[in-house]
Amino acid sequence: MVENLTDQRKSTRVFPHIEVELTHPEMGIIPCQTRDISMKGIAIDGCRSFPIGAECGIIFHLGGKDAGNRIELRGRVARSDSNGMALEFTEILGMESFEHLRNLIFYNAGPDDDIENEVRDSLGLKMSGRHQGASK
Repeated sequence: MVENLTDQRKSTRVFPHIEVELTHPEMGIIPCQTRDISMKGIAIDGCRSFPIGAECGIIFHLGGKDAGNRIELRGRVARSDSNGMALEFTEILGMESFEHLRNLIFYNAGPDDDIENEVRDSLGLKMSGRHQGASK
């Protein structure tokens, strides 16, 4: 259940509310809001749920959609219910996206969180050389 996600995951979670767009070939572009974010995934609210296991594109709009700063990733739905979804990151699209994600977690985490080790552990994620704005 999504409400218990924060208890099941061991990664540091931060709680900024950021506009996110999920892209799915059959469902189109779905706007959502983050509930929490970690180096491994996100919990989101306010959007139609995808089936568990569905893969999708994830775009974080930092500073709002018109600001131009984005984090682009690919992910897979790990949990889904009427309250929202939890997505596990499967690929980070570009080094700039990785750096923005790392900084987002680092600057919103508490002083006792072990962000450096989590960043090192997240390097196992597939990293695409794709630059933001490039087509896949």
